[in-house]
Amino acid sequence: MTTPDELHLVLPDDLGQIGAVPPAVDVDPAATGDPFGVDIATVRPLLPPVINSAVVITRFLQRHAYDADVVAQFKVRRRGEETPMSWGEFCHGPSARELTLLRERIGGGTELRHPVAVYARVTAIERDRHQSPVLRFADGAGFTVRVRSDHPSLLAPLSVGDFVLAVGTWKVWVPSRGRPEPQMFAEKHWQLAHWTYD
Repeated sequence: MTTPDELHLVLPDDLGQIGAVPPAVDVDPAATGDPFGVDIATVRPLLPPVINSAVVITRFLQRHAYDADVVAQFKVRRRGEETPMSWGEFCHGPSARELTLLRERIGGGTELRHPVAVYARVTAIERDRHQSPVLRFADGAGFTVRVRSDHPSLLAPLSVGDFVLAVGTWKVWVPSRGRPEPQMFAEKHWQLAHWTYD
């Protein structure tokens, strides 16, 4: 049920549908200037509407320092479902507490029926044993959050300090040393939207 002070982001039935419809226009080069001093970027083609909307909401919340009253105005709903979930059930971050909740949710054995977003800042770009790039986000409480990909071109445009909205299926990886950590393998261009602030 929607109340007058709520805005809903509606997710498709499954993750595979998010990028299924190609954008109608994708022929011009990316804009080099944003009137607000911020450029949203991803590997071409352009972001699907649902991801673009999620980025806009995330940037809005970022500007309001993730104030709890502002966050409460946004809900996320799967198509066909009456009851929405809170923004925090869909998008985790940027605080260590939020990232800890993500690890607990995906490590609890319950399969999530919707994609999960993580909003974080790139703190390092590491190399795995195959010398492929790995994004490291701000640490949680004693553990790390990482994004990997079998397609290095998806991670290549990102730099340390970029803000990222990473959307997809997150799993807990248990390293040989250290604590279990949330990890996502990016397979599609729309899974990693990124931006910077001056």
